[in-house]
Parts: sequence; C-alpha cells; structure tokens
Amino acid sequence: MATPADMPPLITVEKLVINQTKGVLTLESAQQGIEEYNRTCRQKPIPFKELVRILMILQGFGVIDVTAFIKLRHQNSHHITWSLNAKAQP
Repeated sequence: MATPADMPPLITVEKLVINQTKGVLTLESAQQGIEEYNRTCRQKPIPFKELVRILMILQGFGVIDVTAFIKLRHQNSHHITWSLNAKAQP
C-alpha cells in the first residue's frame, strides 16, 4: 500500500485559459467549451499527470496555446498559485 510519501503531490487547477487555436476550432468556441471545466476544476485536486492528459485532449481539439493556473497541494508546500503555459510545437 502506498504511503503519503510515495504518492505524487496533487494540484488544484484554478483555471485553464485558452490563448490560441488552429483549424476549424475558433478561440471563442474553445473558451466557451472550457467554461464548464473552469467552474468545477477547483473542487477536486488531481495528480499532475491528469493535467497533462487534459492538455493533450485540448491539443487534439485544435488548442495550440493554453495557460493553466495551478496550486500545488502537498503537506510541506505553501499554497502558491503557479501558471503553466503549454504550446503545441509545429
């Protein structure tokens, strides 16, 4: 059984902001599509790899530039909000 020291730290995604899209997906429709996630994302901490999975899904839909505002949830950390910018490579 995993102990807390063996488990990866959890993050809380405060907000995802879509900055740029490509193809038929417009920036406005992408931003509207992520609104529901932004309303509920602060309710449950997730592992960082889950955020990476979400970013990959967004890329699959044509999002090429997104910023995630996250808080690290760990027993020894302060609750500092970080921003992570992810851009798709050409």
